[in-house]
Amino acid sequence: MNQYNFNVFSPPEFEEFSRDLLQEHLQISFESFKDGKDGGIDFRYSVNLVNNIIVQCKRYKDFETLFRELKKEIKKVDKL
Repeated sequence: MNQYNFNVFSPPEFEEFSRDLLQEHLQISFESFKDGKDGGIDFRYSVNLVNNIIVQCKRYKDFETLFRELKKEIKKVDKL
């Protein structure tokens, strides 16, 4: 398997790269948000008030750190 280092991207570049990959793969267009009052949402696709895709970009050097941090996000996801 190829090894990629996504830490070469700045945070905004990583978000744009992630958005572009998902848009191409899913064949949809995401609404993007600037840093700040977005509640942690980096981009979103909405069909209606019930059917949404919300994306928050995260990058960590290892899976264990990512998994630990994702556990902390469960309450936020449940709230959404």
